[in-house]
Amino acid sequence: MTESNIIHFVPKAGRAAAKNVDDFIHAARYELTVFGKDLDWEQNFWDLSKFLQRSGKRSRQGFSFVSFDAAGTKKAIPMNQPYLDFAKAFMRYGYGISKKENHQQKMAAIRALEKILAEDSIDGKARVQDTNADKLNKASQLLKERNPGSAYQSGCHLEKLARFLNDHSMVAVRFKWVSPISKKPDVSIRVGEEFDERRKRLLPSTSSLRALPEIYSTSTEPVDVLVTSIVVLFLSAPDRYSEIYRLHIDCEHEDQNDFGEAVFGLRWFTSKGGDPAVNWITSEMVETCKEAIKRLRKLTDEARLMAKWYEDNPDRVYLPPELEKFRNQEFVTIKELCVLLGSTNVTSGYTWPEGANIEVHYIVNEKGKEVKAVKFADFEKAVIAKLPQGFPVMDPKSGLKYSDALLVYPRNMLTPNKFTYRCMFEALSIDQFNDQLGARIEYGFSSIFSRNGFTEPDGSPIRISSHKFRHFLITLALKKKLSYVVATLWRKSKDISQTKAYDHVSGEEVLGMLREANPGQMRGQIAELAVNPPMSREEYMEMMYPCVHTTQFGFCVHDWQLMPCQKHTACLECTEHVCIKGDRDKTERIWVELKDAEGQLERDVEAVRNGEIGSDQWVSKNKVKVERLRQLVSILDDESVLEGTIIQLTIPNEFTLIGQAVALRCQLDDDDAKILSGIRSKRVENTAQIANS
Repeated sequence: MTESNIIHFVPKAGRAAAKNVDDFIHAARYELTVFGKDLDWEQNFWDLSKFLQRSGKRSRQGFSFVSFDAAGTKKAIPMNQPYLDFAKAFMRYGYGISKKENHQQKMAAIRALEKILAEDSIDGKARVQDTNADKLNKASQLLKERNPGSAYQSGCHLEKLARFLNDHSMVAVRFKWVSPISKKPDVSIRVGEEFDERRKRLLPSTSSLRALPEIYSTSTEPVDVLVTSIVVLFLSAPDRYSEIYRLHIDCEHEDQNDFGEAVFGLRWFTSKGGDPAVNWITSEMVETCKEAIKRLRKLTDEARLMAKWYEDNPDRVYLPPELEKFRNQEFVTIKELCVLLGSTNVTSGYTWPEGANIEVHYIVNEKGKEVKAVKFADFEKAVIAKLPQGFPVMDPKSGLKYSDALLVYPRNMLTPNKFTYRCMFEALSIDQFNDQLGARIEYGFSSIFSRNGFTEPDGSPIRISSHKFRHFLITLALKKKLSYVVATLWRKSKDISQTKAYDHVSGEEVLGMLREANPGQMRGQIAELAVNPPMSREEYMEMMYPCVHTTQFGFCVHDWQLMPCQKHTACLECTEHVCIKGDRDKTERIWVELKDAEGQLERDVEAVRNGEIGSDQWVSKNKVKVERLRQLVSILDDESVLEGTIIQLTIPNEFTLIGQAVALRCQLDDDDAKILSGIRSKRVENTAQIANS
C-alpha cells in the first residue's frame, strides 16, 4: 500500500492574492523607512521607544510579534510564517499612515486572525490570502473571550484589516465584512450590578480616600511624602499623569477671573514652542496644593542640581560639596565608594562594581593594610553611563529638561531594597507611581498603604491608579451639579460626549439630590409642597421618588419594582420624567427634540391637506407633543428660573395601567394592593391640596 502525499492546491485567484501579499511585504521591508532604515526586521520585538515614547512612561515601547496565546505572558512564541512577515509589514505601513492608532488593540486583532488562519489550515500555517468572513467572525469571538473590555476597538481594527485586504486584492475571494462586536452598553444606566462594578473599578475606594490624607499628614518617609504630595495635585484638578509629569519647577500660576477674584493653577507645557496650559485648582484645595508643591520642591531640589551639573559637566560625576575631596583621588576604597554612592550597606560597595563592570584593585591604605578599591575614573564613567535616555531632555514632546522638571528625584529613592544615589537622578514614571499606589502589591512591591498599615475592610490590599483620581473629581463635580459643558472644559477636552465615561454618580446619589432639592427650585406638581404640606417634605419626597435613573433628557422616577416602562422610552411625554435646569447637554437634546417634533407636525399637517388616511390622528398626537416641549423649553430658557431647578410637567386626566391594576386588586381584598392604594391616595390627596393652595 503506497503512502499518498497531501498537496495544498492553490487556485489562480489564490496565487494572485498571495503574490500581492508578498509584494506588499517586500515593499514594507525594503522600501519603507518608517522606524528608520536600520530597523532589524528579523527581530520579533521592535524596540520603538524613540518613536512611541509617552510622557511619564519609562519602560521600553515597541511592537511584540508574539502569537495570540503568548501575548500577555513571558513566552516569546512568535506568530508563524508567512503571516509573521505580513504582520510586520502591516504594522510598519500602518504607522506611516496614522501614528495615533491604538497599536495594542490593532496588534490584538492581527494576532487573533493569525490564530484562526493557522487552526483552519491543512498544514497549520496562517496564510493571509485565506482570510474570509467566517474566519474573521471566529477571530472576533476570540477577542471577545480574551479581552471583553477592548474587544469592540480591536474588532474595529479587524474590520479595517479586512477592508485593507480586499482593497489591495490580497484575498482569494473578495468579500464584505462588518465586525459583529457591539459597543459597550450605555454607561448612563446607573443601577444594577454592571454599573456598581464599573463604578468600583474606576473610582478610588473609600478606604484609600481615608488613608491618603492620614499618610500625607503623618508620614515623614521621603517616598511617602513624594507620592502623597503628587496625589494632592491629582485631587486638586482632573489631570492626566502626562500633565503632572510635564510640570515645571516654577509651575504655580496666579491670576484673576472675569469677576476680579484671585485664581490659582498649575502651568504645564503642551508641546515644543506651544503656549503653556493651566490646570485651574478648586479654591478649597489651593492652600493644600501650594503646600504639596513646596514639599515636592524640597524633596527634588538636589536631583535638579544633579541634572544641571551634568548639563554643564557632561564628563564629570556630580558630587555633593562635602564629597568633592574625593575628586582628586586616583582610587577610592569600597567604604569610600559606598559614601559616594549614598549606600550605608558595605555589601553594596562590593556588588556594585561587578554590576557596573568595573575592575576591583587592591591598594595599601594609610594604615598599611591591603584593601579593595576602584579607580575614581572608572566609578565616574559608570555613573555617567546611568544618565537617563535622551538627557538633558526629559519630555521630548514639550522639550522640558530634567533640570527644570518638578518630578525628578535621586535615583532609587522609590525602591526600598536599594540605596538612594547621591550622584544620579531619575524622573518619576507612571508605572513607578502606580506601583506606590498598590499596582503590583501581589508581586512583592510595597505601597504607601502597605507600609503604613492600611488595607480594605476585608483585609485585602488597597490598589488604585492615577487615572482613578480624574474619574473621582469629575464624578464629584457632577454630583454637585456642575454642568457637562463646564466639566468637559475642566478636564481639557472638546468632546462633551466623552464626559459621560467619567460620570459615576449612582442612582441613589441622584435620588438624594432630588430629595434634598430646595422647594423654591421646583416646577410642577411638587413645586408648592412647602405651602401647606399634609405630611413632612421628606416623607412626600420618598413616596414621589422611590427610585431614579438617568435618561438622555433628565431623570426617570418611575418605580421599576412595580412594572416596566409604559411609555416605551418616550420620556418627554411622561409625567414620571424630571428635567434639571442648567444641564446644557441635556437641554440641547430637548431643543433638538422640539425642532424634530415641529418639523414632523408640519409634515403631518401637509398630509392632512393632501387627504392621507390617518394623518389627522398624527396631527393630534404631535400637536400635544410640540406644545409640551415648548412649555418645557420656555421654563428651561426662563432666566428667572434658577439653575438646578427640578422641572416635572403633568398631563391632565392621565391614568396608568398600574393604577387600574391596583384598584382591581383592592376589590379582591389584596393587602399589598391596599398598601399601594393608600400611598397612591396620599399622593393624589397631596397633589389636590397643592392645587387648591
